[in-house]
Amino acid sequence: MQVVAGHPTSGCVAARIAFCLFFWVSSLAMARTAEVEFLESQYIVDAWQTEQGLPDNFITAIRQTPDGYIWVATFNGLARFNGVEFVIFDAANTPGLPTSRITNLYVDGKGRLWVRSEYGHLSYWTEGGFKTVTNGNRLPMGRNCLWYEDDAGGIWIA
Repeated sequence: MQVVAGHPTSGCVAARIAFCLFFWVSSLAMARTAEVEFLESQYIVDAWQTEQGLPDNFITAIRQTPDGYIWVATFNGLARFNGVEFVIFDAANTPGLPTSRITNLYVDGKGRLWVRSEYGHLSYWTEGGFKTVTNGNRLPMGRNCLWYEDDAGGIWIA
């Protein structure tokens, strides 16, 4: 496995746009003050918060893995959602997560979920558990992170 910190490429622009769009939609959802009384739609709308099992109501990233799970990153851990319930992964119950302050998620071409913390730690989900990437150097701190996977399967992070 090759993980390299480098410069973003033009292919990462879509990731940046998606990231901004996600936070815009999240802020609209958080700004909601009253329940919807009537919704003219054929769809059912549900809201999940800490009362339904999320570790925190502020979401920093969302990704879906090929096995169908939806992963939700927060500053209080990572939640895996199967459509019914959440399973929480955090620093207290998951050895492969050095911290619970998760800022970025990425799913690579092999279907692995990559997790980046606010403090620059990098882990990935494989074979039913998290493994921490230990190359002696952490990624730069901060919430902005661009991911790129090259043709050889190498993961570039900037």
